[in-house]
Amino acid sequence: PSKNLVLVPLNDADHRKDGKHWSLLVLVRVRRGDSPGCLRCCHYDSAQLASHSSRAALLARKLLGPGARSHPQACAQQNNGHACGVYLLMFAEVILKGYLSSVSWFAFQISKSWKEALVKVTPGQAQAYRRLLHHKYTQRIQAAQVVPVVGQPVVIYDDSADVFCACGWCLIGGNSSVNCVNPECWK
Repeated sequence: PSKNLVLVPLNDADHRKDGKHWSLLVLVRVRRGDSPGCLRCCHYDSAQLASHSSRAALLARKLLGPGARSHPQACAQQNNGHACGVYLLMFAEVILKGYLSSVSWFAFQISKSWKEALVKVTPGQAQAYRRLLHHKYTQRIQAAQVVPVVGQPVVIYDDSADVFCACGWCLIGGNSSVNCVNPECWK
């Protein structure tokens, strides 16, 4: 409740099946006059799936109480069935850059530049971003001098002392015996 901005990656996995789609729920403080205001839930979905809208609404209620609603927001749309995770990461980066470059919280809220940037993401940019991420994680694997084995997590240490699984998405901590939490890791 004390935060001005919270980014929540949202996946459609449940106890019966693995997840297939990612979207981004953003909790953003809305100021009202001199009061600190309340958190508003904004949902950015690159495929605008009805099932994800209902999941976002459910999560909003779990995080902020029964009266909370999720508000779908304008954002770029993917043109394939597999780029949702890349779009989520790009949306998060655009929002964070907008937040960090604003001179004040009010300036961030009324700024249109980051909101317009979310809509203008192109499939070509998403593809380039995916290649960049792949390149960075390939560098980590090579620097770690490990050989990935199907079904086995590979722990990668980098200069930041963070420990990543070789699938590229899992920060698994400093204990190399921890298994990757990604059910699709190296399958």
